[in-house]
Amino acid sequence: MRKYNIVFLTILFVVMIAAIVATLSYPVKARLFPFIVIGISIILLMGELTKAFFAIRSPRQDGGLKREKQPENGNANSRKIFWGMLAWIGGLAMSIWILGYIVALPLYTFIYLRLHDQKWRWAISLSIAMFIIVYIGFNTLLKIPLYEGLIFLL
Repeated sequence: MRKYNIVFLTILFVVMIAAIVATLSYPVKARLFPFIVIGISIILLMGELTKAFFAIRSPRQDGGLKREKQPENGNANSRKIFWGMLAWIGGLAMSIWILGYIVALPLYTFIYLRLHDQKWRWAISLSIAMFIIVYIGFNTLLKIPLYEGLIFLL
């Protein structure tokens, strides 16, 4: 399994390098954002590759592969997780459609964190950070018009 992780991460690394090469033909202002995103992705990817290589080289203490026992109702649990994730994604899409990006993303972040037992301060801080990133980053700095939502278009 670890070797498959290394193969996947290596393929992802090659795709990121190809993306950098593809963005070299963009105008200077247009390639700034892809360079930032791809650069951060490559840094994180290199960290994961390093962890994967060290995991392969370090021998296991028990000398063998440890297989986890599958729960009896594994299929029911995976269905529950799938439908839960689908509901969160659908809720995000609906909130963006109704409220727009600037309102929906911080609100979604706050609700998600509070329902997953995060503290109030942490949920509020990340929601404010999301608002700053969306509003200042996209609307003000990059001057990308974001969808305003049905409520604000009426």
